[in-house]
Amino acid sequence: MDYHTLFEKKERVIRICERIPREVMAGFDKRFDVEYAHNSTAIEGNTLTLIQTKAIVETCFLFFFIHILVTGV
Repeated sequence: MDYHTLFEKKERVIRICERIPREVMAGFDKRFDVEYAHNSTAIEGNTLTLIQTKAIVETCFLFFFIHILVTGV
């Protein structure tokens, strides 16, 4: 595939994504983060389930967000 074809495909994906509501995209991003964390740690031998990984990722994000709000850092 040449650069021009790849660039056109990228532009099409961007236009499609712009039509998807932000809430839906945020859900996709969140799901990707959890599944990526689960799959990448499973490769290393982690035995956590997807549900357990989701709980950890969401809890850590919440603590990090609260830390930023409280400390301003």
